[in-house]
Amino acid sequence: MGELNILIAGVGGQGAILMSNVIGRAAILSGRHVLSSETHGMAQRGGSVVTHVRIDARSPLIPKGACDVLAGLEPLEALRAASYVGKHTHVVLNTHPLFPTSVLRGDGVYPDMDDVVSHFEKFCAHTFAFDATRVAASLGSTRATNSVMLGAMSHILTLEEDALVHALVESVPPRTAELNRKAFEHGKRALLSSR
Repeated sequence: MGELNILIAGVGGQGAILMSNVIGRAAILSGRHVLSSETHGMAQRGGSVVTHVRIDARSPLIPKGACDVLAGLEPLEALRAASYVGKHTHVVLNTHPLFPTSVLRGDGVYPDMDDVVSHFEKFCAHTFAFDATRVAASLGSTRATNSVMLGAMSHILTLEEDALVHALVESVPPRTAELNRKAFEHGKRALLSSR
């Protein structure tokens, strides 16, 4: 199957680390080797969180330009991780912004969403941009945004869907398992309906 490099970019509290753990667990269930690494700022205060998940690779960090799949849980954070994408990269982008303090104070300007999307469309193989947070909210909890994103990514990842769903259900509290399973399915359908 070959190496698979997945970068997840978001802010603290969005579940980027949970997503990377689910993907890693699914890779192990599929009999593949997985390495991961995470970098995060002030995660409790909405700081940047970036996780590298490498399947069948030899080192835990994705080289610049070598990302196969970029999961942007937050648009500005995805843009900050753009140096990892290349012409072969598939981008799954949540278009729901979480404004940083500098923007809320009026000290900064948040980029225009069309500009963020078009930036990735120019440089990547495929860009799928949708409001995953709104999809999760329609199911009853924005906390399931990462599961919506995971469902959308399931068409791109070279992992068995059953392994992804099993790993997801194992990784969340039992009381939220059905919500996360539904979120996964809605994310999957969102991507399919865009094709």
